[in-house]
Amino acid sequence: MRKIIISVLIVFTLILFTACTKNETKNNVSVSNDNKVEINDDLGDHYILSDDDQPFYVSRSDMMAFNGEGSYCFLNDCLYYTQNKNTVPVCNKPDCGHITNVDDGKSECNAFFSNERYYYEKGFSYYKDSIYLLGLSRECDLGSKSDLTVSIYKVSKDGSNHREICKLFKTSDINSVGEFAVHRGYAFWTAINSKGNFCIYKLNINSPQYKTEIFRCEDNTGFISRFACVGNYMYFSYSYSENEDYENYKGEIYRLNINTDKKEKLIDTNSCFTVFNNKIYYFKDRDINAYDLKSGKIFPICQNKDKSAIVVSDHNYIYYTNWDNGIAEPEDYVLHIIDEEGKVINDVNIPDCEYFVGSDGRRLYMETNNREVLGADISQINSNVKWETVFTISDDGEINIG
Repeated sequence: MRKIIISVLIVFTLILFTACTKNETKNNVSVSNDNKVEINDDLGDHYILSDDDQPFYVSRSDMMAFNGEGSYCFLNDCLYYTQNKNTVPVCNKPDCGHITNVDDGKSECNAFFSNERYYYEKGFSYYKDSIYLLGLSRECDLGSKSDLTVSIYKVSKDGSNHREICKLFKTSDINSVGEFAVHRGYAFWTAINSKGNFCIYKLNINSPQYKTEIFRCEDNTGFISRFACVGNYMYFSYSYSENEDYENYKGEIYRLNINTDKKEKLIDTNSCFTVFNNKIYYFKDRDINAYDLKSGKIFPICQNKDKSAIVVSDHNYIYYTNWDNGIAEPEDYVLHIIDEEGKVINDVNIPDCEYFVGSDGRRLYMETNNREVLGADISQINSNVKWETVFTISDDGEINIG
């Protein structure tokens, strides 16, 4: 249910990004007159949201893709596009009834993407006026449970063409595939190879004949828990167990140059992390540490007051919370908001939080334990934060906006 809620939230709320039509700069973000949002990244060229990876959400399974004017989102086997507060299925057929809620897995609507065929929950990307995602090869029988071939699909922005551009690998378990993204002309994905090792792969979208293994977890207990492409680099966390009982996990954060494949270990930690203003922020003992990506220096910026385990960021602030640390009681859930130097902006009580979603740069969102998603304007961060209902979901799955 959380996946459905967050997906709908993204579709109906990230239209706020499209409202910016004037030049403005805050932190490392500039919004130009042509609605292209750029991040001034000293570790690479300007970051264009309509072309590059968008690792701004807690999970790629609940993400959207912004094209500079509107946003795409998959929901219940249907691809939607939202622009100027208008949401429509991505289908250019003039007389189509857009019937996508089907039981037999078949629909003539161009916006229909059966989750038996397409793996948008692994992540998808908007790149160069097309949408890229993983899926089963058209040669595969959807009823088969073995010898499945995973491919990359390229979907036109109006939904008129779903083209299988290359076959990647065979698998008997689609759960062996992790995350997927396209960034600066390359497709990246994580998957378990035939020997049981978790790997990261790269493929040139314009020459998809060859794939490259760019990282392998040599220990079979190891896995890639998160990756984010920013500028000319991919940042990823590698976690592994010190014994075969899968206990006492350790971890490392790496940086990989997407053009040269050169990689380097930056930090020894299995902590959650976020990349913000050329720094990596993560938890260390009772502190939140910052790793300066230019100098390589590590320094604490503030105390982790209540053993929070989740940290995310947008272009304004860093957010961390104890709602998922397994220790705090609901009445003690707090969302801490700090700037890049660790200065406390606000501490917000969130006792009804079932899941803290994060931020879209304009508002904060959380799912409550009574099937609501609430939003709060970031402009209120310095004062009393007012949570407003964005939508609710009924017991039978009906979604009510506002």
